[in-house]
Amino acid sequence: VLPHLGGYQLNELDPYKIVQWQAILERKGSAKKKPLGPSGRRDGLIVLSGCLKEAKRNGFIPTNPVELVDWPPVHRARAIRPIPLSVVEGMRADLLLRNDRRSAALISVLTYGLRPGEALALEWADVTDRTILVDKSSSFRVIKETKNRRHRSVRVSPALKAELQELKRHTKILSKHVFVLKNGRPWGTTAWDNWRRMVWDKLKERHGVDQTPYALRHTFATLLVYAGNVRHEVAEQMGDS
Repeated sequence: VLPHLGGYQLNELDPYKIVQWQAILERKGSAKKKPLGPSGRRDGLIVLSGCLKEAKRNGFIPTNPVELVDWPPVHRARAIRPIPLSVVEGMRADLLLRNDRRSAALISVLTYGLRPGEALALEWADVTDRTILVDKSSSFRVIKETKNRRHRSVRVSPALKAELQELKRHTKILSKHVFVLKNGRPWGTTAWDNWRRMVWDKLKERHGVDQTPYALRHTFATLLVYAGNVRHEVAEQMGDS
């Protein structure tokens, strides 16, 4: 906002100047010299409108000129649909019948709201009797901060704790990581992509769903809402800002 409009007095700002500013952002972008898409330009309008709204409230300007400007449309991505819990349980039962404990446990962990990278970075030391500590993520086997750089403790059921203990008991390779390859190395992006193609895609076809594994995270959010959690409690358990 400041590089383009900071030189004007408040009462000099009008819809025409704001439209010109938006056109510059679309062509040349901000300080990073990259053109801004509709979402980025809307973010700029939100900031400017908030400032001018406050100026109007305090009597510095008679109207907020942003209110007279057409905002750029944003084409929203298709909403992610949660997978019904009954279907998730059917998937897990299917995998256990095939003696694939690791895939069943992975689905269980994802259904507790962990992002895929957070699940792949999970260590046995993170799993306690009542919670899972989520404080890192994995990308190409590189451990990094979580998406929003926040740590959280996810409450887990005795059933999930027992399932993870059973997985550990049947894991022949000693490793600090929960999800490991046969050579003992933790899963990376390639292993995840292979699992999606060889296990998840076949599983979802058998159970009549078309979502990605990420939809399990939204299953968790839905369960939290049904359990009576308010918005900030859901966000805290999900690790959202």
